[in-house]
Amino acid sequence: MEQAAKRPRFLTLLCILTFIGVPLSIVAAILYSGQIESMIEEIQAAKNMISKGLNAVMDLSLNNMPGMSDVNDALEDAKKWLNISLGIIIGLHIVCLIGAIMMWRRKRLGFFVYAFGELLPAIGAAYAYHLATTYGNVPADLQIPMLVAIFVPVLFVILYALNLKHLRTYKPH
Repeated sequence: MEQAAKRPRFLTLLCILTFIGVPLSIVAAILYSGQIESMIEEIQAAKNMISKGLNAVMDLSLNNMPGMSDVNDALEDAKKWLNISLGIIIGLHIVCLIGAIMMWRRKRLGFFVYAFGELLPAIGAAYAYHLATTYGNVPADLQIPMLVAIFVPVLFVILYALNLKHLRTYKPH
């Protein structure tokens, strides 16, 4: 009987970091989503307060002004997309976790599953960062998290790729 080769320490460390990092990333995504949703709600509340003030003083409603229904629709769309993107992000983190579990079991397919789950959001974050810097300023409190969301996943995919030689391919019997 052939003795199975041991999992390298570096691969073990990466997997453990992933097992810790994925739940933390999911919690962070939920917290950031909550912050963004509360900012949207603050904008809606401020718009409503201004509208009530204008209505009381000038018998004018902000909602009846041209373009204001577009603002209302945009804010509601932003909330919907926020929830959709949060679901996608959580789903991709779960994909990463599945890939890490497969690599823990030394299955090569796990690397590709993991890479898909990590690189897709990294590409999305890079695109969002590009759009934000092209069409406006990225708020200072979002710059670091956006850059981390781009570079840390790429770094981990590279580090896992260094361990491909220790992962087995599927061989049917």
